[in-house]
Amino acid sequence: MALVLHFDSDGFTCPRFQCDLCHCLIDDAATALILWDHYPSSHPDSSTDYRIVCSVCEQQRDAVLYEQFPFSMELDTALAYLLHNSGMNPKALKWAQQKAAVLGVV
Repeated sequence: MALVLHFDSDGFTCPRFQCDLCHCLIDDAATALILWDHYPSSHPDSSTDYRIVCSVCEQQRDAVLYEQFPFSMELDTALAYLLHNSGMNPKALKWAQQKAAVLGVV
């Protein structure tokens, strides 16, 4: 499971992404990929399996993983799609941006 609740050294809990292969925590979504298996012939409303992979594992990815998950996208791009598809209005998105800026300083 790529999205985990991580307990830091101060005892705080926060959602973090974790590489599905090496299990390291991903600190920068721009350095990770989401991999998935999707074929155009599949039903339009169906879902598919995916993996979140850190940049180190992505560079070491073997042919078997490519065969299982032939499609990929940078994780930060996938998160932008997720925000767009969440239905959040502009005010809520602005609030999320401000909250993220504060968290980035902590």
